[in-house]
Amino acid sequence: MQKEFIKTPIDGTVIRLEEINDEVFSKKVLGEGFAIKFTGTELRSPFDGTVIATFPTGHAFLVRREDGLEVLMHCGLSSAKMPQAFEAQVKKYQKVKAGDVLTKVKPDLFTDEQRICPVVFSKPDLEAIVVKTNVETKALDETAVKVVY
Repeated sequence: MQKEFIKTPIDGTVIRLEEINDEVFSKKVLGEGFAIKFTGTELRSPFDGTVIATFPTGHAFLVRREDGLEVLMHCGLSSAKMPQAFEAQVKKYQKVKAGDVLTKVKPDLFTDEQRICPVVFSKPDLEAIVVKTNVETKALDETAVKVVY
């Protein structure tokens, strides 16, 4: 069993997935993870890896680490129809380092309810533990979320 802290990808308040108003994420249909009520303007890679999926609007990215751990970051609820809110900085199959900017975000274009960034892992037996809940954190904070797998 492995345990590690995962860097948060954007400034904001970390919350549990169950707390968000989107059943696909809150019921963990896409996997275990956490969410961030974001205030930041840059979505960053939480670890070194390869961007294996991007979306045309620049709102979501899937990054795979060398050991196979994958994370989906979906910036904003109902954001697929908001291309004006994003400026993608990476392309599919691009190598990234922890902290590299994946997309620039305009948080002021979102309602409070939409300003949520689910962060979901594709590993079936992974458990995400929110250590710092409802506390403002900065992008790349290494103390807010621990994963066990």
